[in-house]
Amino acid sequence: MKPKIKEMIYSQLKEAQEKYGGYTGKDIATISRKISRQPKTVRRQIEKLREEYASFSNFTCIGKRYIDLTLDEITFLQYRLQGNCLMLKSLLLEKLNKRRIDKGNSRIPPSTFYKFLGNLMNGMGIDENDPYRWLKTKGMSVTEQYSIENARASIQTPFSFRDLKNISIADLEGVNERLKECKRWLEENYTEIENIITHYDQIKKRKHKLRSLLASIKSDVGIAVQVRLIFEIQVCFFVDFLDFLIEQLILNKGRIYRLMSDKRAKVENRLRKERLSEVGADISDLFHGYIEKERLFNRFTSQTSIETLARVVLLKSHKNAYSKLLNILRSLTANFSEDVIEVHHDTAEVIIGLLRGDKTWNSLDVKQKQSILRDEDLVGIIDEGNSEVLSCILTNRAINHIKSGKITFKSSQQFRNMGALIESLPISEEEYTISSGMLNDMLENKLEIAAEPYPDKRKQP
Repeated sequence: MKPKIKEMIYSQLKEAQEKYGGYTGKDIATISRKISRQPKTVRRQIEKLREEYASFSNFTCIGKRYIDLTLDEITFLQYRLQGNCLMLKSLLLEKLNKRRIDKGNSRIPPSTFYKFLGNLMNGMGIDENDPYRWLKTKGMSVTEQYSIENARASIQTPFSFRDLKNISIADLEGVNERLKECKRWLEENYTEIENIITHYDQIKKRKHKLRSLLASIKSDVGIAVQVRLIFEIQVCFFVDFLDFLIEQLILNKGRIYRLMSDKRAKVENRLRKERLSEVGADISDLFHGYIEKERLFNRFTSQTSIETLARVVLLKSHKNAYSKLLNILRSLTANFSEDVIEVHHDTAEVIIGLLRGDKTWNSLDVKQKQSILRDEDLVGIIDEGNSEVLSCILTNRAINHIKSGKITFKSSQQFRNMGALIESLPISEEEYTISSGMLNDMLENKLEIAAEPYPDKRKQP
């Protein structure tokens, strides 16, 4: 095709797209007259151009002739279809006519609207005979392994609490295995399912009704609707189950802390008795001249505090429990992968680096070590090679950072980065109680506040 003809076709189609939301048979007739070719030939050339050039791919055929729809109304229809292509056409027509009546325009006849809508859906790549068309509008598709029978069965297992031995803090392994099974099912049956939380945000307000809606549909009826409902149920269960597991990790960590607290006084008293016994023996040896005074002096000045020693003893006694939590954390985060979690704090970044294996304890400076342990005596103990104690402390601190929001999960609802979510909200200038400039000044501590000092009501002497 000559460049001039291609440019002329592009100009005609672009003008129609901008004015009416797509081109019609009238535009094809205009082009055929200009280039002296049959309309059928022009249609084939346009389809070929749409396949070969991205600039032509967005042009949509909306029928043989234009109907009285504004570009805003066409955009409204496209937005609705993109959000839910399974929406009843009659309901869509009702909403559109309500908008037109509110603006003083006439109603659009059903026959004209349905024909136009069919052409619009074809232009958007929505095939009404495709049972997976809703998934495709969301940028996904199904694999060859997918079947509606297996998908419907998956709602019972694995996407449910069924057959789990004990839904409590005592069955972390079972919950973790069920979550991995759900993730495998999603990856094996859907393609290009990446940011699952974006789907969850659109579903969460009606998630409690989804299973009852699916149960009300016969297995051989409304396949397209079933595909959507099943996917939404699976997404909701996966995200909620992930949050449930994270909550159980936090509860387990708290349970270990309470067990350690209950035994702390007993362990400290035992260590004090042992130290007093050693001091008594040294005093006896000093009295008989077996040792010098410096040894007894050093015992009082260079020994580690009883509180720190007790902490080490208690951590070692619960190393298996902490190891269990750490293994589940590694599985849950793919060894603390950046694709799964986000870190929002310097100390948390160091802790994750140690757990991931990117850093070693000996490579840290004194300030970093103290920011993790918060105890100089404990730093010395870890420096001597107590890797088991360090692993327990890192696990404990990592879970604390998850609880406080310094470590967030990208696929979680409750434990995700809320700051990014708030930033993404579209807020107009009029909706601010203060201007955006003032807000930025407040965040940067540059806002000058004129306020009277709080009156001192105490009696003056």
